[in-house]
Amino acid sequence: MTKRYASREAPQRGDLAVFHFPPDRSIDYFKRVVGLPGDRIQLRGGIVYVNGTPLAREPVAGVFQSKWTGKPPIQYVETMPEGRRYRIAKVEDTGWRNDTSEFVVPPDRYFMLGDNRDYSVDSRDREIGFVARDDIVARAYVVYWSADHSRITTSLE
Repeated sequence: MTKRYASREAPQRGDLAVFHFPPDRSIDYFKRVVGLPGDRIQLRGGIVYVNGTPLAREPVAGVFQSKWTGKPPIQYVETMPEGRRYRIAKVEDTGWRNDTSEFVVPPDRYFMLGDNRDYSVDSRDREIGFVARDDIVARAYVVYWSADHSRITTSLE
């Protein structure tokens, strides 16, 4: 479920935000806000760096089962510089999605990453790129559906 951002409210690093894509607004994406305007973002060995500082990443007990690949992803809790924590899923830490050049987020734009890092279409892809503030419409605040039924109605705040 989502809450609309107020017209003057800016998305915050760590928000799970909903944005329209492509420009005709035919698809809504749910992605994590990782980079704010002016930030420098880079992935090295699967670790996200924000303004040169790596985000802490701790493995979570248990394995997330995925039907997308023969190798199950590992769940991690990633922590933003401000202390916000959330889960991500990773299969590997190599390849172009995990080793990028540095992205400098332009004014009024945001860098978004999916929590399923190895299979997400997000700001690392040219088709998406940096997301304009006007295209970000809402912030997710509760888990509406999950394969893990114990997570349903869990707050994302």
